[in-house]
Amino acid sequence: FEGNAEAGLDAAGGAQRLERTSVTSGRVGVRTSGSELTLLSVEAARAELACVALKGGRLTWKGGSARGAERGLELSEGAQAEVTDVTVSGSSGHGVEITGGRLLAAQARFEGNKDDGVHSEGAVLELTSCVFSKNRTGVGALGGSTLISGGTFEGNAEAGLDAAGGAQR
Repeated sequence: FEGNAEAGLDAAGGAQRLERTSVTSGRVGVRTSGSELTLLSVEAARAELACVALKGGRLTWKGGSARGAERGLELSEGAQAEVTDVTVSGSSGHGVEITGGRLLAAQARFEGNKDDGVHSEGAVLELTSCVFSKNRTGVGALGGSTLISGGTFEGNAEAGLDAAGGAQR
């Protein structure tokens, strides 16, 4: 999917699955609302607003990357995501931005994002063996709950974890 003006994939409801696919350019690379989205070895890059954006629904993403958008991954309206072995890098804003909902990330890398590697507001974060490198802040958590297990925080400009309210472990 390359050179689409609005989105490479734009879906509402149902179930979508992309495997070994590249999605580049557009305002949003992959956008779903209330869908079950599975991404396997998917590379999403150079979107204007977000490489992957979910409103509600569920995402399973194994292998691949999100590079060079305002946000690599945007989760809103209670969206839930499970991300494994994915790199989110080079965003001009947050690497991941989640409002409400839940993010489970394992063996993921969040690096070189201008703002937070992961930014959450009122969300549940479970981050296992992830790397947060060269962001403004590794994880910015406002409310909600945050569990970090076995992570590495290195070279972030302001802080590894910046948390206000909620519960952190």
